[in-house]
Amino acid sequence: MRSITVKLAKMIATEAHEGQRDKNDKPYIGHPGRVAKYAEALAEEKGINPVNAIAVAWLHDVLEDTQVTKKQLSHEFPREIVKAVEDLTHQQQETLEDYCARIKRNELALLVKKADIQDNTNPERMAGLDEETRLRLTDKYQRMSRLLAV
Repeated sequence: MRSITVKLAKMIATEAHEGQRDKNDKPYIGHPGRVAKYAEALAEEKGINPVNAIAVAWLHDVLEDTQVTKKQLSHEFPREIVKAVEDLTHQQQETLEDYCARIKRNELALLVKKADIQDNTNPERMAGLDEETRLRLTDKYQRMSRLLAV
């Protein structure tokens, strides 16, 4: 599914994450791309606008991990997309419980977080991590899944 909204989200994410590497030392932008694919499938299952889900998936880490601001996103995207990206942004000093409670109140954010967890817990990706990191992340995502009831 291609639309101007999705193309713009992909472009912004690609530029914003330029040079970033994931925990497996692969280009970070692969993660939002995979999350977008998972989110598209989940959106279609749930009857949620897949364009919005894909756009949020591409953008889900930009506020937390790059120099992109909420104000910049607000100039380019509808409020529903910006709000979901904002709700997916973990704030400093915020507990995991508070973070998950905020996500649960936003259907679009919850869908994308489910897709994010799906990618982050993919056995192929997890296999490339050292044991300490793998155990820490497994615990984190299991806890998060329980809190989100996904």
